[in-house]
Amino acid sequence: RELLRQLEVAGHDTLRLNILDELVGINKQQPEARAYYAGELLKEAEWQKNSTFQCKAYLYFVFIEFNKRNIRAVKSWMQKLELLARRGKLYDIMWQGQQCYIELLVLDEEYELAERETQKMLKEAEFVWTDYCRYLFGRYLSDDFSWARGYRSFRACFCTFIKDR
Repeated sequence: RELLRQLEVAGHDTLRLNILDELVGINKQQPEARAYYAGELLKEAEWQKNSTFQCKAYLYFVFIEFNKRNIRAVKSWMQKLELLARRGKLYDIMWQGQQCYIELLVLDEEYELAERETQKMLKEAEFVWTDYCRYLFGRYLSDDFSWARGYRSFRACFCTFIKDR
């Protein structure tokens, strides 16, 4: 309730974007409310021309559609996210979305497409080595993380990449 009160009086500035971002996070278990606040975040971020929060809103829609296992919608949101994230060099946000997209491809047993997307991600990661990239590579290389067929190639790509580092 406090956030909603703050939202009512907030101007069109970064504070408003932060409040909307927090409201999206708070509503993870309520898909309709989450989608509503993600939409409001996107509108406000576009109005303020804030590419970081626009990318976050796109990413939230990727998560929402991922949870519905709606691969077409995930891909559509990812195209928007990738375009803006590359322009703004917001790779960590982009890679979170790509990770969801790849995992959804694996869940749907689209292994060849998952491998192509992974290769694309790997190629781009060679030029940009961020903290999230380190986390992601570490996660897929850990012994605890073992997905059958779909991630064999994914892990092999990352192993090759890590060796060359």
